[in-house]
Amino acid sequence: MLLLLPSLFFLFLSVSGEINDCGISNPPRNRIIGGNDAPVGKWPWQVQLLLVRESSSVSLCGGSIIAPRCILTAAHCLNSIDEVHKIMYGSVGADRSDKTARAANFTIHEKWESNKYKKSPNDIALIELEEPIQFDGTASPVCLPSLDTTIPVDAQVVATGFGLANDYNNTSALGISSRLKETVILLVPHEVCNFRWHQQMETEDLRDTQICAGSYGHGSMKGDSGGPLVIFSKSKQWFQIGVVSSGPGYSLEHDVAPEIYTNVAKYCDWIEQNTRGEAKCTSGELIDATASGDIA
Repeated sequence: MLLLLPSLFFLFLSVSGEINDCGISNPPRNRIIGGNDAPVGKWPWQVQLLLVRESSSVSLCGGSIIAPRCILTAAHCLNSIDEVHKIMYGSVGADRSDKTARAANFTIHEKWESNKYKKSPNDIALIELEEPIQFDGTASPVCLPSLDTTIPVDAQVVATGFGLANDYNNTSALGISSRLKETVILLVPHEVCNFRWHQQMETEDLRDTQICAGSYGHGSMKGDSGGPLVIFSKSKQWFQIGVVSSGPGYSLEHDVAPEIYTNVAKYCDWIEQNTRGEAKCTSGELIDATASGDIA
């Protein structure tokens, strides 16, 4: 059983690749139109977590590579688990990756409130790996935005994951997509997000440590939790601005309320501290994802 530690004790490793090598996509020249299968290498930081819970049940979450020995995910993914059984990366097929890693330990944010399922703040966690990932065209880290990074209002962003897809014929035995999916969604201003959520249920207003995006049939679904929400930059690198946290429901029609993502930039200091500086945040001028040329 893995222990919940107050901080991650990372070794200082000599690895190839500097911070400027983060956020590099290696796709064939296809374009995202609404939502479709992602090609190999396009989102090389995407990982899939196979988790064994205290009830002996198995669940899946997403995550992202942010350093050779560090995975970023959601706190609620790691709550009440016996172990992170397997971490799969470098593949776009669920359960078909020949690249796997094992967890040494993990850290859940100390102020995450497990009794608040919907819109729970501080929904962020880190996994330390036993061995560093060797970066290549199918596995590499995403960039992390620094605290002073400005996120454009109403920008288009990209969500990826192996979560439940609208096509039930294209699901795995665990009820998730058998292929990595990508979808383009809009960021939603806090006031609009709060209004739509209040239409669905009684709930607190969004905090500045959270981001809203998607709705009306587009966005993250069951099984995508912990995965990345990314945006493009003028340096032609992808930055992870969000971690999939929660949504209003998982009907195929999708409710009008947007999904909630943990705002990564607000946890920059926490990430750097708990990885002993192995994962670093960097400044970047963030722009609409359409500027990448891969989005229709």
